[in-house]
Amino acid sequence: INISQKTLEKEFAMSYRTITRRFKLATQNTPSVYLQKLRIEQTKLLLESTNDSIEKIGYHVGFDEVSTLRKSFNKYTGISPSLYRKKFKSTA
Repeated sequence: INISQKTLEKEFAMSYRTITRRFKLATQNTPSVYLQKLRIEQTKLLLESTNDSIEKIGYHVGFDEVSTLRKSFNKYTGISPSLYRKKFKSTA
């Protein structure tokens, strides 16, 4: 999931600063924080439902580095991706 500032400016015909201000007003998050949270939610779903490696999942959801995924995941969930998988992996 990657959307550039220029793409947003062009799509909405306004400055990125205005987009950010309006987005934050509507969601209480900046676009980048919102995007991080979406990536983490997708990561959680994939950890629960697949046996894919953390590296593969990270690449799939848009993290360039697995270390960035691990830091962000821990920041938003309070646990590591591997511990999350152990706790919530579906056995079906």
